[in-house]
Amino acid sequence: MQGGLGIPYMHWCGQEEDYNFVVLEQLGLTLQQNINRCKGKLTAKTSLMVASELVPILQYFHYKFFVFNNLNPRHILSGMG
Repeated sequence: MQGGLGIPYMHWCGQEEDYNFVVLEQLGLTLQQNINRCKGKLTAKTSLMVASELVPILQYFHYKFFVFNNLNPRHILSGMG
């Protein structure tokens, strides 16, 4: 997964019992933190901008045969700056 657009540095990946894990570098604020900073609402433009960046990243994950089963705003990180 290293080198994929929008994929942070991977510190570790492996398996424990029946579970697979990936530990990635945390970048900036989560999408949930950004939503909270905007008093719980994002504009349509911001939502579309997030989606336009998120879809290719998720496609890359699936291309590499990874499935993200708990996708929510707390797990979507923004870049620094």
